[in-house]
Formats: sequence, C-alpha cells, structure tokens
Amino acid sequence: MPKSKFYQKLMGEVLNDLFSCLSTREAEILISRYGLREDIVGKKKTRQTLQAIGNKYNITRERVRQVENFSIKKIKQSDAFHKHYPVLKNFVIDVLSRFNGIVEDEYLVSILVQKSGFKAVTKEERDVRKIVLHQIFDFMLSKIINDVVEPILTVPGFLGSWQKVGVETAQAEEGVAQVISIIEKHNKPMSAEDIISEFRKTSLNKNSKTKITDEMIVSFLHLSIDLKENIFSEWGMRDWGTISLKTVNDRIYYIMNQNKKPLHFSEITDLINQKDAAIFIAHGATVRNILTAESRYILVG
Repeated sequence: MPKSKFYQKLMGEVLNDLFSCLSTREAEILISRYGLREDIVGKKKTRQTLQAIGNKYNITRERVRQVENFSIKKIKQSDAFHKHYPVLKNFVIDVLSRFNGIVEDEYLVSILVQKSGFKAVTKEERDVRKIVLHQIFDFMLSKIINDVVEPILTVPGFLGSWQKVGVETAQAEEGVAQVISIIEKHNKPMSAEDIISEFRKTSLNKNSKTKITDEMIVSFLHLSIDLKENIFSEWGMRDWGTISLKTVNDRIYYIMNQNKKPLHFSEITDLINQKDAAIFIAHGATVRNILTAESRYILVG
C-alpha cells in the first residue's frame, strides 16, 4: 500500500470496520477514551478522561471501564478483526524486527506514524492528525495486537517500551549500558552519528552474535531512562544542563559554547528559533537583555 494512503485507510476503513460491530455508545466511548478521532482530540490535543466520559453518559467510571473491556472483546470476535489483524500485526512487527524486537514506546509510535504517511493542509491540522495517529497506534498495540507485542515493565533503566512476545532483552540492556558508557566517557553532549562511530569500536559490537545496526544503536539511546536528546539533536545525561535546556539563558549559553566565537544577539536568537520554534519563540530583546545582564557573557567590539 502506498505510504500516502495508509493514514486515510487507518482513519477510515480499518477503524470503521473494527468498530462496526459495536453500538454507537460503545464506539463513542472507545473513541473518546483513546482519542481516536480528530474532533475528540481537537485543540486540547488529548483523549477524554473516564470521569468526562462517565458524566456524558451518566454512568460511573467503573461502568466506563466495563464498557471499554466488553467492546474490545466484541471487536476481537468480529469478522473485521480477522480481516485487518494480519495487516496491522505485520505492519508493526516489520518495524519492531528492525530493532531486534524491542523499541521504546514513543520512538516506536513515531516511526509507525512516519512510516504511515499522511497529508494535512495546515500546521494545526497536521499536529492534530499526528496526535490522533499516535493514539490509534497506541490503541492497536495495547488492545488489538497485544497477543504478539507486549509492554516491557520489569527492566531497570528502560523507559516504557514494547517488545515482540518472547524476545529476550539482554542485547538491548547491554546496548543501553554501552551508549551510556560512551556518553559518560566523553562527558559532553554527542550526536547520534558520533555515538554510533564510538559504538562500532566496542567489544560488544565486535563480538555480538546478532548484527547491531545503526538503527538499533539509536534505539538504545531512546530506551534509556537516563538519556535525553536536546533541541540540537545531541544526546547526553538527562540531568545535564546542556541537555535539559529549560530556559532561554540555557540555550544562549549552550550556543555560545558550541560556536566558541563572538555572536550578535540576533544570530543567537535565530539559532535558537531554528531548532526550538515548535516549543516557544525566543525574542531578540530577551536574548539581548540576558547577554548584557549576565556576567558570564562578555561584550566585545
């Protein structure tokens, strides 16, 4: 199936077919509970709570859960489920297999969204659709194909993750420990490319019975609860100031350290906004005021 058509197929045919065995109320409760439709997500960009759904139908939170569980059982007994299950399963398993069967939750869903492909006219529409698609995949993983994929709940140091049923976690655990060791050794943020290059020199890579691909090394970074990627696409320890970059001042200091040369405040502002405009917009006046007020910055010229 062409990538550009998968989004429309998933949003239309697949979900409609799977939910066709349900009553209107059962379908609406599932759609609201998991945020599976654009008008449900809307500007709030979230799914509805048990309490909100219960208030709408004048039922208790526990009754909402009962309807949810009953509806999923009905779906799994339907002809539509048997029709779409192989396609959904293969779509997800193909992606998981690229990472030897284990991927962090958010990273897996982002890959599935990217692999799906979809079109949107406006930025707002694109953002909402991406959230809906993310939540559809989360629903499929946790409720529809949960006999072939399962959450990883007991591995220390892992973020919430998915694995193919029966896959061993040993290689992923060793991989995560190795990328942490590389970053701690260099004691500074590193690009994924540099981490991959260093990983290739390790005994773990050289002695591995299973080929460790570049994609798998990147997935090790996403798996670790101790690591995080900053807005400049560099990885480091989650508690490093150069990674968390919580304030405009943090971003200024990071950029000055990276460039190691004098920069005009407008250049610094542009560099922040090139990477960070999706989160907030840095204003030139704010950057200028911080540069003149902070003693660690020196005015030249």
